[in-house]
Amino acid sequence: MGGIQRLRELEAGGETSTSALSVATAKRLHEKLARYVAPVVGEAGFEALFVRSVKITKSTFVCLQELRTTGPAQEALHQFFEHLEKQDPAAVASITEALMATLVTMLCTFIGEGLTWQLLRNAWPDLPSQPPFEKTT
Repeated sequence: MGGIQRLRELEAGGETSTSALSVATAKRLHEKLARYVAPVVGEAGFEALFVRSVKITKSTFVCLQELRTTGPAQEALHQFFEHLEKQDPAAVASITEALMATLVTMLCTFIGEGLTWQLLRNAWPDLPSQPPFEKTT
């Protein structure tokens, strides 16, 4: 998950000392990724992938078990970020990294690793020139 951790660190700019700052970082990751990915998969497609990532990620974290991921995407996303605000900064970081790893994996499946990496590099030019993400078989 090294590459995903790097994405979060780039977006955080070292500001993760409180839950509010950690949640703000998670929101910026979502917004920036949406800005670069939505033109390729559509806004509704991106939101559906993000909500699906939330649904998959919540199964890993006990603190997210009560989170609803059904209904309109915007409502599910609002509830997700609202729920993150109740967690400590370390938990927010772990949840954010797991969610982003899931989302990137899905993007690689749907649009390919090359295009996914290109979109991530467009959003975060400070990423290494080669994908550091672990391949899954």
